[in-house]
Amino acid sequence: MQVMEIVILAVIFLLTFLLLFYWDKKKTQQEKLRMEKMRNSKMYEGLYPFVRRLRRRRIEEVTISPKEVEFLILLPVRRRIIFSFELRKHQNLSNQRAHTLCLLLQNDIPMLRDKSRYQLKKISQAKSNGDVEHIYTYTMKTAYKDALFRNPLYANTN
Repeated sequence: MQVMEIVILAVIFLLTFLLLFYWDKKKTQQEKLRMEKMRNSKMYEGLYPFVRRLRRRRIEEVTISPKEVEFLILLPVRRRIIFSFELRKHQNLSNQRAHTLCLLLQNDIPMLRDKSRYQLKKISQAKSNGDVEHIYTYTMKTAYKDALFRNPLYANTN
């Protein structure tokens, strides 16, 4: 009887594993499809020139909210670049689209993928109507920022 119970548990475990694997693969495919759709959108067409230029900059922080994308440039000179969806006549992002944009920026600005240099945080804020709004923030880690300022190449950069 014990052998039969072990076999049944093994089959249940295997089926659970296969179901989770299938679910994860389907979710990944859907996310890739959403990213491709966003990449071809008018909104991203307007944002992409900023993204392309920022690849060569030291970005201190990137904040993706439903209303805007904000870039804080560390070097040279602390500059703030804000891409407002409303001002550019685009709809505010849903939570799912904000997450998709977060992944898309991570693809298009490779330094954001470096976990030794940047940290990604997801902040959930309750709105007055009861909905929850997600804000994603990539933040440069302090150790990396300190290393940049100790580097003589960046010491006199304005």
